[in-house]
Amino acid sequence: MVHGRELGRTRWGDGRMGLVSHAAGLNTPRHGHDRACVHIVLRGLYVEHSPTGTVVACPGEVVYKDGQIEHWNRFGTNGAESLRWAAVRHW
Repeated sequence: MVHGRELGRTRWGDGRMGLVSHAAGLNTPRHGHDRACVHIVLRGLYVEHSPTGTVVACPGEVVYKDGQIEHWNRFGTNGAESLRWAAVRHW
């Protein structure tokens, strides 16, 4: 599940890598992913809430979460773009 528009993707290592554009002001519902995910924020504000806390990431910063972690996201008023790597394995 990707909350945003995939601008491109490819297989990389044990997972999938893609460039994702997140709509301005988007607030996602609570959800989880079947894979561990790493997002490198390229543009905009990327906020992720989970039971363990809130991460606010700006361009150049990294957001990581294990698979199956329930979370929800909010993106800035100008949207956001991130490079997303979804791994097959969990660490």
